[in-house]
Amino acid sequence: MAANRAFQIIKGKPIEMPVSKEVVTVENAIEYSAEEKVVGTWTDGRPIYRKSWFDISYNSSGTLGIYIGVQDLNIDQVLSIKTARRVAGTTNNGYSQSSNAFVYYSGQDLKGTKISGVSTVSAGTYIHITIEYTKKESVQTQDNYVAYEETSTDTEKA
Repeated sequence: MAANRAFQIIKGKPIEMPVSKEVVTVENAIEYSAEEKVVGTWTDGRPIYRKSWFDISYNSSGTLGIYIGVQDLNIDQVLSIKTARRVAGTTNNGYSQSSNAFVYYSGQDLKGTKISGVSTVSAGTYIHITIEYTKKESVQTQDNYVAYEETSTDTEKA
């Protein structure tokens, strides 16, 4: 088998899987920072950025306790949003009521809410909210102002 290919056996048949040439180190795989960091390369060659917010409270409607605006990050495409929550020991049939709260990207900010049909969640705190994203490509104008090209993706149309 070639060094740049991997195979997985599924139902007795080898299935070839693509392998990234990029080496992922433990340091960039788990580094969470309030500062924007480049953590990898997207499939189109653009850098992947990561930024985190820490100890963000949310209420029983899932709404975040503070406004998190991200317009200064010039986000083109959000690739992932990761969160970890801390909540008082309230449960509903053995499940934490906060498991119905989530964070999403809406235009130029991050928002919190609860799953549709759930009347309330237990208020708590996000230990961290972390997003990974690509940026809009900058274009230098005649007056030395930086403009950002709008790009559309299939995920924005969904």
